[in-house]
Amino acid sequence: MQPQPAVQYRICPLCARAVPMTSTEHHCINDGTKLLEACPRCQTSIHSPYTLHCGSCGFEFAQAEKSFAPFDVLPPIVAKPKPRRIRVVLTITTCFAVLIGIWGLTNFEFVPQNLKTVFVGRIPTSDALIAIATQEQRVIAYVCDGKTINEWFKGKINTDNSLELHSKNGATLTLQLNQKSAQGTLELSSGNYVFSALPAREKAAFYRSEGTNRVAGWVILPNGTTKSAIRINQKIFAAPEINTPNTILQLQQLNLQPAVQINPSLPNSYPF
Repeated sequence: MQPQPAVQYRICPLCARAVPMTSTEHHCINDGTKLLEACPRCQTSIHSPYTLHCGSCGFEFAQAEKSFAPFDVLPPIVAKPKPRRIRVVLTITTCFAVLIGIWGLTNFEFVPQNLKTVFVGRIPTSDALIAIATQEQRVIAYVCDGKTINEWFKGKINTDNSLELHSKNGATLTLQLNQKSAQGTLELSSGNYVFSALPAREKAAFYRSEGTNRVAGWVILPNGTTKSAIRINQKIFAAPEINTPNTILQLQQLNLQPAVQINPSLPNSYPF
């Protein structure tokens, strides 16, 4: 019996999502990034859906979008000797920094990172998208599939950069945040979901519009995929397409104010 050929995969360099080479997916459905079909450095095929590095040359796939020299012409790393005086100064400085760090850890409460970021992503096994904005330990999040899922969350980040939020409709959102991602779980009446969201880039955006007893939201992924809805007195309706010449007029007809982008890095961002 002839041995079966090894399965080959495409992999996303940002979120490590993997699909077989037989799949028609060439861009990641999480973030729109072009999938790698082989190691960018040595061109070795990818044979594991869980790999983060090339099994042949050790190249880290997350660095794929950064420039690098071909594997066979990489210059050798040569350590340059430091003068003795510089080594002494560096040693003293390092020891002093370590002592300050130890003293600080024992005398001060850990303060969470001042995250000022917008994350967007998909809720797997559903049609919903999620957007999360953070600013000075405050968070606002929105989950929407444009049909039946339409949940808003607000809260404060704990000292370990985690938090648990509850919507007015009983949904629960747990998050663990850092500069590179927002990971967590979403609990709805329809089930529980595990997700990961990445910092917004390219076309990605997060919008909100308010009116009396109503609010509309939009989540846009980097590739332009959009989910939006309006909740009016606990009923969900379709929202107008965002950023068109008729958007403001259509929102006015629905007794909603102009949509405001939620992005703390931009002027006139929605306050939360």
